Amino acid sequence: MLRTTYDSVLMCCSQIKKPQIRSEQKTLYYSFPPDLEQKTRPNLKRKLDELLIDGEEVGISDPAFAIDFKYKLRFV
Repeated sequence: MLRTTYDSVLMCCSQIKKPQIRSEQKTLYYSFPPDLEQKTRPNLKRKLDELLIDGEEVGISDPAFAIDFKYKLRFV
């Protein structure tokens, strides 16, 4: 689930406080502003293979960092 990925990012990178998660095609989750968080919150309960295609790149950004963290997801 996207929630598991979100929680893992927060645990491993304690400096990330307000992550934004985007795929190449869509916004998966924004933790702020409140209206976008509310619109994207249902995605946290969805499985990643419902939101993404195999091999798709995901970017995680946070206002605390000047760079995006990019991951290419492979489903096995």
